Amino acid sequence: MAKLIGCGAANLPLKYLGVPVGCNMSRCSNWNAIIQKFSSKLSQWKAHLLSVGGLLSLINFVLGNLPTYYMSIYMMPMTIQKKLEMMHNNFFIGGDESDKKVTWVRWKKCLASKKLGGLGVGSIFALNVGLLFKWLWRFLCHPTDPWARVIKNIYGLNGGIDEEKIGNGVSTRFWVDTWCGDRPLKLQYPRIYMLDNDRSCNVANRLQAAS
Repeated sequence: MAKLIGCGAANLPLKYLGVPVGCNMSRCSNWNAIIQKFSSKLSQWKAHLLSVGGLLSLINFVLGNLPTYYMSIYMMPMTIQKKLEMMHNNFFIGGDESDKKVTWVRWKKCLASKKLGGLGVGSIFALNVGLLFKWLWRFLCHPTDPWARVIKNIYGLNGGIDEEKIGNGVSTRFWVDTWCGDRPLKLQYPRIYMLDNDRSCNVANRLQAAS
């Protein structure tokens, strides 16, 4: 087949569009490329010369977007999440990995929304979970897409989702009811649950917001 279409045949693991394919992404070593990207960006900036607004802008619009492609496909290991959050925090207080400066504001406070008195810095964990849940939304809204048919052939017509529990999503509470997995999402993802401003939302609300 490779000869017919004029392409070379590769072996797993490999990289496709810069993302590792066929390797165990639960291993921290496979996320080293993201760590290196962060370190490379941070080494080019002089944090102590920037205002608080400038630091927040760089964190949200530059550092926050670096791992997006990876996180839209894989669940980031907790060790890597903590490492990146620490790099965010050190940069925000004007230091680097070799400096130890006083932290005047808890990083969890920075992650909170502005409505809750925080600085609105995006949580890496929340972003990762949100990006992965987009695939659930795509699967439910576009069940005839080729990739969705592959999932159905592997995991069954419902793709492993308990549709009887969901229905149209109006009567199913997103965080409290058990509709994805064997436990409520608030127990599976307590950190992102605490960051949500609308914890009483239903599944239909979340799918509508994702569209």
